[in-house]
Amino acid sequence: MVASLPFKCPAAPYETALLLRDAFAARKVSVQVDVFTPEPQPMPVAGPAVGNQLRGLIEAAGIGFHPLSRLQSVEPSKQGLAFDNAPSVPYDLLVVVPPHAGPRVAQEAGLTNEAGWIPVDAATLRTKQANVFALGDATAIPLQGRWKPEAPLLLPKAGVFAHGQGEVVAANIAAELAGQGPAAAFAGHGY
Repeated sequence: MVASLPFKCPAAPYETALLLRDAFAARKVSVQVDVFTPEPQPMPVAGPAVGNQLRGLIEAAGIGFHPLSRLQSVEPSKQGLAFDNAPSVPYDLLVVVPPHAGPRVAQEAGLTNEAGWIPVDAATLRTKQANVFALGDATAIPLQGRWKPEAPLLLPKAGVFAHGQGEVVAANIAAELAGQGPAAAFAGHGY
């Protein structure tokens, strides 16, 4: 049995793979669990040390890890997965995180970049349009040179960040309505 999780999502695919492995082991069911990801390592935004630790944890649990595997299609009739530059892989159970995409309404409003995300000021979360803020998964917030200066990353799309962003946007809208300058800045922290 193969459980495949081929698309980006910071920690969820790895947690899911470990939980699946444990659930089947508790029932004494022998399965093969594999994680396929287009990323070079688990959670690249967390850096190489965390990524290597997580990879070691995954592999120590007997879970196959397949980095740089970009899924092209799922073939339900054949129960197979087709990847770029790799042979097809059969599966019995497929758990997949679909590709994230920016909201169509934001694209139609002209708020998005070429990738379909809404660029915002990293501190205030203002968009390029006056009086328009954006937060959560729809945004593109660059993290400059954290682990590899030549390859900037984007802030992950995770609820812990959206929560903090919401607080900043609410404080800044309230301050603006009161005739004051920005009252809060998003620091980009999450845990």
